[in-house]
Amino acid sequence: MKWISILTVIFLLILILPTFGQEGLPQPVWGAEGKLINDAPGNTLQQNPRMAQLSTGDSIMVFEDSRNGNTDIYAQKVDREGKLLWGKLSQPVCTAAFDQLSPRVIADREGGAIIVWQDDRHGNFDIFAQRLDAAGVPAWPIDGVPICSLSNGQIFPQMVEDGRGGAIILWQDYRSGAEDLYAQRIDREGRILWPVDGVPVCTAPGSQWQARLISDAAGGAIAAWTDRRNGNADLYAQRLDPFGRAIWKAEGVAVAADESDQEQAALASDGFQGALIAWKNPDSLNLQRVGSDGNLIFSAPGIMIAKNAAGASSPQIAGDGAGGALLAWSDPKAGDPDLYVQYLNPAGQVQWGEEGRILLTLRGAQTNPQIAGSGPWAIVWEDARDKNSLGKQLYAQRIGKDGYYYWAVTGILVSDKGVDPREAELLMDQSGETLICYQDRKRGNFDIFAQKLASDARLVWGKWGIVVSAVAGSVAQQEVRAIGDGKGGYLFAFEDFRNGFSNIYLQRINAQGKLMWDRLGVPAASGAFNQRNPRLSIDGEGGAIVVFEDFRDPAGGKIYAQRIDFAGQTVWENGGIMLTPGSRASQQSQPQIVPDGKNGAVVVFLDLRNPINYTDIYGQRLDKLGKLLWSRAGNKVNAGNGNQDEVKLAENLEVVWTDYRNGDRNSDIYAQKLDLSGALLWTEDGVPVCEAPDSQRSPCIKSRHGGGTIVVWTDRGGGSFDIYAQRLDDLGRPQWIKDGLPVEQSARTQQNPRLGLNPADRAVIVWEDFRFGNWDIFAQQVDENGHLTWGEAGTTVSEAENTQYAPALLQLKQNSIIAWEDYRNGQKYSIYLQILGPSGEKTNEGLLVWASRFGARKPQLASAKGNEFLATWEDNRGGGSGIFAQKFTF
Repeated sequence: MKWISILTVIFLLILILPTFGQEGLPQPVWGAEGKLINDAPGNTLQQNPRMAQLSTGDSIMVFEDSRNGNTDIYAQKVDREGKLLWGKLSQPVCTAAFDQLSPRVIADREGGAIIVWQDDRHGNFDIFAQRLDAAGVPAWPIDGVPICSLSNGQIFPQMVEDGRGGAIILWQDYRSGAEDLYAQRIDREGRILWPVDGVPVCTAPGSQWQARLISDAAGGAIAAWTDRRNGNADLYAQRLDPFGRAIWKAEGVAVAADESDQEQAALASDGFQGALIAWKNPDSLNLQRVGSDGNLIFSAPGIMIAKNAAGASSPQIAGDGAGGALLAWSDPKAGDPDLYVQYLNPAGQVQWGEEGRILLTLRGAQTNPQIAGSGPWAIVWEDARDKNSLGKQLYAQRIGKDGYYYWAVTGILVSDKGVDPREAELLMDQSGETLICYQDRKRGNFDIFAQKLASDARLVWGKWGIVVSAVAGSVAQQEVRAIGDGKGGYLFAFEDFRNGFSNIYLQRINAQGKLMWDRLGVPAASGAFNQRNPRLSIDGEGGAIVVFEDFRDPAGGKIYAQRIDFAGQTVWENGGIMLTPGSRASQQSQPQIVPDGKNGAVVVFLDLRNPINYTDIYGQRLDKLGKLLWSRAGNKVNAGNGNQDEVKLAENLEVVWTDYRNGDRNSDIYAQKLDLSGALLWTEDGVPVCEAPDSQRSPCIKSRHGGGTIVVWTDRGGGSFDIYAQRLDDLGRPQWIKDGLPVEQSARTQQNPRLGLNPADRAVIVWEDFRFGNWDIFAQQVDENGHLTWGEAGTTVSEAENTQYAPALLQLKQNSIIAWEDYRNGQKYSIYLQILGPSGEKTNEGLLVWASRFGARKPQLASAKGNEFLATWEDNRGGGSGIFAQKFTF
């Protein structure tokens, strides 16, 4: 059936593609596939490691690997001394087409392992599994056996041993259209033991998700999950016997079900074929024990592990084998997040106070604890104590039932000189040795590292640990921005991971689509640190000024700028120019840039100057030589009470943002106008565009040709998110009704508007719309008097099946060009285009720009001259999210 659906999609594409040639429609200039702007190779991504330990003391680690372009599953076996047993390049578990994600692994009792994952080879995620023998050779068919391959998708597998060399697998299943849970058992030969496509664990109304699974030590398994059958989030559990039969109450036992939300259950065996289940309530952390017969051992709502825990993370848990357990979590109640622990003894009594015990309290956040063992236990966590390191590091501690620390009080550094180590997985063997596996960017991109700690805290595998996997392959180029270069061509800026870090690269193409700079692009300021979020402005001479977030300073991101001339040479100093050298302690983000009309640029950005203060808005102006024309600390745009966020900048230096001065749950929209000297032209604290109750967010702004500005945003004042707009005059005074004009108030959600202005200063607004229970794209036009000109409900840009998302808008004279991500084929996102005329009339039913079989995302639009325009997007056809573009004439 899936092959039939794929052939149907191909046939439909064949029918759609010739519409490019129809009269009155945009004509592609650069061939059917568009032009490759950049798809450079480099250090590829290995991530999301999982681990199983063998009785020999060896370990098998599985992980996601992008060396072949799409994401595959690879595995490595490591002996007790840290030697890689399956070759330097690891062993492929599955390299089938499309993506394989979320691996889980268990030992097979014969020196090998069983691995399960979610697999997109058929166009929607299915569950597959493979067994590797002791030598790493697949024991089952190449690329695995299907566990469940029904339509609508199966995701997030969990797996435990069945006690006979096979496995029990649980997953989240959409076969009914809702989120249910199903399970399957497979033997050591890869044979399915329960009914084909699995047995239902829970198919109650509402959603069941965030499932966890443990063995019941009797050939079956116990599952716990978050359940919305009653509207709010509750916790339920079920036990399956070795034949797939539910032992407990049909549709599960209610572990915690009241009017509040309980989510993210942590699950451990109680040592008696029952389960210990911990969770977070709104103000506390709680735990319940479910006996082997499904009865609750503790009275509702269970044992309170910690009170006054409103800001705490969800707890992690490991049992002691006798009905007790150790729990760990992070909580910011004393400032930045600290680590807390609690021991519950087998009698159900908490041992370390009603709020738990602080395991560690140091300056800098301690977060994401993981636990292994049965007492004593090992704990590993992410730790930001060292401001001189590149982000957090991993630390570990060993603790007993009596609260005794076996290792140094401040913990043991696991990830020496790590760069953003995360996703730690740990095991503790019977000898007391602790094995930790994690992903780390210390060699560039995320690679897989491992470390072993002896019972006396000695680092067995050296200070760095061992590199489990670090290979090259296709890498990501993403977050592209494109503008016309003023000479008929186009300029591009994008994030590029070829060196393992996200650096900013640029490229220029001429009107014929030829790459004018180095074929692999020009780096703005490459280095062994991340740069993100580029924004572009023309320099008036055929080149560009690019600004970006730069993380070379361990204290936090700063905004840097670079100018690239017409020939592709960097004009300013090699490392780029920091916009606020007089404020080095600040952390900056979200740069926005416009030309200043004198071959330079004006930039605004968010700025956190003091960790105890709020995020404010600052600006800077640069001339063509890179000289800072405003204060060396930048000029203040807004620094009022509360945070500012989502800053945007218009052509005539009007600034708009989301403002939290009236509280974190009551965001408003404010605006300000600057002149070229950096002076504030409106009220010092900004003018309120909308101060209505509840939440306003996602503002966009455009300068009117006839003076003043238009602002649009997403507004929750009516109970659900709607689209609103306001016109401000040159003095910042609202010209339409107070708190904005309702542009669209249909049922359900309307969000993420985009804004354009036609030559008559009529505002065209495009947004994502959920009125029909499916994300579609809608549009509306508003004249200068605030009248809706395309009908009360707006006009439909696209309401095809499945999801339409992430619209981009370009105003080309009287016509509105709209591009978006489109999932109508039910397999991968494609890029579609629509043209709306001055009266909102459509020229087509959605014009296919590109339907990559690997997925095409995040379209952008740009114009150069006349009736020509450019669509650019991220495309995985080469594997690692390359940048492609297509030029159209209209």
